[in-house]
Amino acid sequence: MNNAKIIKKPKIIMLLPMMREDLFDRLGEYNIDIGVSKPIIPSILLNGILDIFKLKALSGSQPYKKNESAPEPLGEGHRVLLAEDNKTNQLIAKSILQQAGIDSIVANNGMEAVELYSADTSGIDLIFMDLHMPVMDGYEASEEIRKISSSVPIVAMTADVISGVREKCEQSGIYHCISKPFDPDLFLQTVKDIILRSSDKAEADETVLDQAVGLKNMGGNQDLYRRVLDEYLKENRNVIDRLTPAIEEKRYSDAEQIVHKLKSSSGSIGAIAVYNKAVALQRALKECDQSEIDKLSGVFTRLFSKLLEKIKQQRSPITV
Repeated sequence: MNNAKIIKKPKIIMLLPMMREDLFDRLGEYNIDIGVSKPIIPSILLNGILDIFKLKALSGSQPYKKNESAPEPLGEGHRVLLAEDNKTNQLIAKSILQQAGIDSIVANNGMEAVELYSADTSGIDLIFMDLHMPVMDGYEASEEIRKISSSVPIVAMTADVISGVREKCEQSGIYHCISKPFDPDLFLQTVKDIILRSSDKAEADETVLDQAVGLKNMGGNQDLYRRVLDEYLKENRNVIDRLTPAIEEKRYSDAEQIVHKLKSSSGSIGAIAVYNKAVALQRALKECDQSEIDKLSGVFTRLFSKLLEKIKQQRSPITV
């Protein structure tokens, strides 16, 4: 770049591995204008080019510096399970998701995918499933996962374009597909659309108190069930007032005890959603997992408040 024979100095964009943040810090030493991480997301590359030449076709475009111009995150912690045996495809998919602020865990075959999902059903928002893997293929793994959850979105990752693949996917409980090799922008948009749509559906379909389950647990005795609900309300009406400051002050041991105390009784009265979130939150508190605590505590508080309100309204005869 210091060659006097070069009259018009070109702009330089260097493509760098995403995980090598140290290289981004050294761009200025070599008079390199900007760095863009690989794999390339077209919208980020375009914004970088526009910024170099001070063009305004896209308002507010900024130079790429580390991850500052990465795709806008969904706004809260989300986790994707990536079932893929190809290490290169694993790296590409994980890098794209990381740029959008989406956490991911990797399964190297279908059996691992089933095990990982079984261990964290409440923490995984979406599953990307390669169809052809060793030990257990994507079709069989999806069928096993559907025995655990009928609602978690499963997206097939496939290079197959032959007829019948989509039909076979649907028979295995896979209702979304994305082609390989990945188009990064389409890949991210697919993730965001599915997660947001699933979150909206879960919110709409959410049942905080399944009276049929609760009444069954009481041997069908409606009077007993009603008295148990009254006692549950009386005992737990101040839970949020005690739990919230305990979490904010990082008194995780105290918070864990609060959640533990109400967990089993929540399941007994038919508050399955509260029970499931209590299990996950208690585990996060026990492990002092800050990111999981932040993710789960707000959801748990909302669900529990909704449950107490539902019980307060439960004054008419119980019907199932």
